Amino acid sequence: MFVILGVSTGAREKGITAGIVVGSVIGLEAMFAGPICGASMNPARSLGPAVVSLHLQSLWIYLLAPTIGALGWSSRLPLRSRTRLLLVEAERQQEMQLRQRLRLFGALALRLRRAH
Repeated sequence: MFVILGVSTGAREKGITAGIVVGSVIGLEAMFAGPICGASMNPARSLGPAVVSLHLQSLWIYLLAPTIGALGWSSRLPLRSRTRLLLVEAERQQEMQLRQRLRLFGALALRLRRAH
């Protein structure tokens, strides 16, 4: 999921390479993760047969993991917005300092011109 979001959202969108990267990740997951642990990338593919056959001992992971992930991400969102605001404020302060230095430099250059 991190790979998919990393190449396909916002300013980081990569165009045609995003499709290649996403396809590669899905292919690698199907080749290695499925046979190793038996998990599927589609929860409905695991939940449907488990409910019908009454093998519910692993059902908790399919219900709990997405809930924990969603709660973890939603608790991180305010932190991201605060961090973004701090970065914007720092950039604005740097720009103001640069303008002040340019004004001082301009005033100094004017004085030097008048002195000669």
